[in-house]
Amino acid sequence: KLNEDALALGTKLNDDALALGKKLNDDALALGKKLNEEALALGTKLNEEALALGMELNEEALALGMKLNEEALALGMKLSEDALALGTKLNEEALALGKKLKEEALALGKKLKDEALALGMWLKDEALTLGMKLNEEALSLGMYSKDEALAGLPIDVCGTSLSELAIGSAALELWSSGFSKQ
Repeated sequence: KLNEDALALGTKLNDDALALGKKLNDDALALGKKLNEEALALGTKLNEEALALGMELNEEALALGMKLNEEALALGMKLSEDALALGTKLNEEALALGKKLKEEALALGKKLKDEALALGMWLKDEALTLGMKLNEEALSLGMYSKDEALAGLPIDVCGTSLSELAIGSAALELWSSGFSKQ
């Protein structure tokens, strides 16, 4: 009887152990399946959130890139406008300076021309005065007659003939009259 009780107890323990093992196995499978489903759901959720975050970051980066591009374009246009304005201003200043220098050069040229003309007239007057004095001196000294002086004969007066004085006086007059026409 002890053997039968032991065998029955052993069979019952074996059956209980098998049932417990099956239940533990079923529970472990169910828990594994549940954990697997939760991990898959969590992985899918994390993947979707990462994708959404990536798209959001991509949109923000694109918006920032476009904003930076627009700002760079605006800055480039402003620099171009500033450079154009500066170039125009420098060109206007150079033009004004050139005009002023031209006016000053023309004024200086006119002044030099006027001074040269005045000097030419003075030299002409001095030459004529000197020629008349020489003629008067020659006439008063009796070196030649008045008719000879009028004829322009080559009589030597102080190392210069009267004809040379007449030629010099005529050349000086031509020079000063030509100069005054310019």
